[in-house]
Amino acid sequence: MNNKTDRSVTQIDIAVISAELVEALQNGHEVTARELARANMKYMASEIGLLRHQNGWTTLHAVLFYGPVYLAEEILQTNVNVKATLSKGVKYTREGREKVLNAESGTIAAVIAGNLSQNKMCTLLTLLADKGVDVNAQDSLGHAPIFSAAGRGLDRVLKLLIAKGANVNLCDKRGWSPLHFAAHGCHKDVCRILLENGAVVEQPDLYTKETPLHRAVKPFFDHAEAVETVKLLLDHGADPNLQTMNGDSALHFAAQWTSPKAPQVLALLVMKKGNVNLQNKKDYTPLHFAAVNGLEGNVKTLLQFRANVIPRMHEGKTAADLAPYPELKALLKPPPGSEPQKSTTLTPTSKSKPHQDTPQPKPQTTVLQSETTVVPAHAATVVNQPELPSPALPVDPPPQVKFPPATSSEVSIPGTAALDSGTTQESTVLDKPVPQKDDLQSADAPQEEAAPEEEEPTKAKKEKKEKKSKRKKKDRKKEEEGTEESSKSLPDGAEMSVTPTATPEMAPEV
Repeated sequence: MNNKTDRSVTQIDIAVISAELVEALQNGHEVTARELARANMKYMASEIGLLRHQNGWTTLHAVLFYGPVYLAEEILQTNVNVKATLSKGVKYTREGREKVLNAESGTIAAVIAGNLSQNKMCTLLTLLADKGVDVNAQDSLGHAPIFSAAGRGLDRVLKLLIAKGANVNLCDKRGWSPLHFAAHGCHKDVCRILLENGAVVEQPDLYTKETPLHRAVKPFFDHAEAVETVKLLLDHGADPNLQTMNGDSALHFAAQWTSPKAPQVLALLVMKKGNVNLQNKKDYTPLHFAAVNGLEGNVKTLLQFRANVIPRMHEGKTAADLAPYPELKALLKPPPGSEPQKSTTLTPTSKSKPHQDTPQPKPQTTVLQSETTVVPAHAATVVNQPELPSPALPVDPPPQVKFPPATSSEVSIPGTAALDSGTTQESTVLDKPVPQKDDLQSADAPQEEAAPEEEEPTKAKKEKKEKKSKRKKKDRKKEEEGTEESSKSLPDGAEMSVTPTATPEMAPEV
């Protein structure tokens, strides 16, 4: 019974001493912590030394986290359980930010999460690894020591972990690899070490499908080595056109970056065959993101690489519509005539119209000699076809020749007036074609062939009549001459008796 009482008293005393030790380490009281640790070193290897305090720390984890290194080395020389883990998450502050050492974190994780220098960390890690601590042990979130080393940019610690067997492609419960953490912090040297040791450059996570390149260009902090990190990933084969679950590429993330280095990152991505006009699932292009955030530098860089200002996002707005101020709107205004075409689906009102894609020949008009007559070009060839004469050009009948009225001493025979007068004016009129007829023949070819066929019997008849009249004329002259001779041969005062007979010229015409 006395043993139990002594044990309980001893346990309480050690718990108080351990709590005071952790508090001294947290407050930076190195001397107090050293005195308390050395005075109770014999208890450090016991279960009492691994008691979880109210804030979640154990004495061993607190010493490994805060140091000093020599005190941690002294504790590790004992038979302490170096594989002990934290029962719950422990909060701490580093560089002004509150951090959490997750539950089930081992002693190596406590070392890397601490504020010691890389050299001191490497010393403690070597001691822990030599004692059999698993360098790939994961906490409740799946984080291993290599994640902390990559995320903090601890290149020398990372090399030591890889040398001790750390897996460079180990993933946590989100699907992040150590390269995700290194790229997120834009730690160029750490990314190079991981890539040289076989890290997958395009490893997507489980929830958002983001690759290390997405994490490098995502606009969280203005890292000093951001441009160099992006270039390193691209040189090792990272695809700038890989899209996340929302359809965003690395260009979409970089276009939202407010850093003055964003234009350089955008240029690197485009020169590595990044699609500057790639749209995500909401039809946003990188130019839309740059415009809606009012980032003129990013907008100018994208326009320099021929970003299209015409595409519209799912709400029907262009980049110019999303720009917050007039100067940026003017920069993004589409050129005249380059607005996107409306839907080419034929509406009921447009079905009767010819399709716009097939060019239709414009109807040309041909003006004839008469300026008031307009004939379409496709119908002008019909005029020259014999079988389809134009009804708009009627053929006038040939003009009739009017002869002067015959006197009492003349016989009214058509065509004899010209012979009596000694002129050939009327005969020449008959021989020449009618002037209007030439114009009609030039305009209507089929009528040229029909006209001579109609005039041939008329001319033959006229010629026959002319010959007959000439013969009668000659007979008349001969009779007159015979009468004059007979009258001269008679004596003076004698009269010639003439028996009236029918003369040939007075005979009726048949």
